[in-house]
Amino acid sequence: MGADFVRVRFAYSKRRGACFIPHAELPTLFARAMRRAGLTLELTQGFSPHPKITLGPPLPVGVVGLFEVAEAWVSADTLGSFEGVGGHLPQGFGIGPHAPVEGPSPALSKLCSAGEYLIGLAGVGPLEAIPEALGAWDGAHLLRGLDVQGGMVRFFMLEPDSVGPSAVVKHLISMGVASAWSDLVFVRVRLGGWDESRGFLDLLPYDSPWEV
Repeated sequence: MGADFVRVRFAYSKRRGACFIPHAELPTLFARAMRRAGLTLELTQGFSPHPKITLGPPLPVGVVGLFEVAEAWVSADTLGSFEGVGGHLPQGFGIGPHAPVEGPSPALSKLCSAGEYLIGLAGVGPLEAIPEALGAWDGAHLLRGLDVQGGMVRFFMLEPDSVGPSAVVKHLISMGVASAWSDLVFVRVRLGGWDESRGFLDLLPYDSPWEV
């Protein structure tokens, strides 16, 4: 009799050197850590089966993610081993809350329709120049809640699967706010959904400080 597999949504962070590991390599990295923790993973169908793991919208190499979202299909009888996954990941990675997905649910790529971001200047400069420049960006219609808080600019951006930090940085460079990526500190605080009346919609319980 085959194993009973469960779709599990989990949050993870990648800081320091971990943010330089390409997005495409993360499923293999997570699968290895999950197996070492004692989880049994469901495999995809076809000529080249691989562990069934899906990720949220990608981040450019070098951008810190504090509350990224992914899903894995694991056997129900090994689900209790999920708590140990973080101990088998490379330094800089962390595992946050996780929960089985109950009932039918849209694909993760559709659920992750917004991201919360922080952006600041690596050196000395007028921080107010960032929101001013973003207000003149072609993608400004995707921005919500643009504000300066705690020495950084905070905002939400829609459609993170198609528009991300690279487009923002390219615009800031074109406006003279920065000359290169190295002039900026860019962080994705969390991924989730968006509703124009309710605002940001968390996909997992979220209670994290802004720690880069």
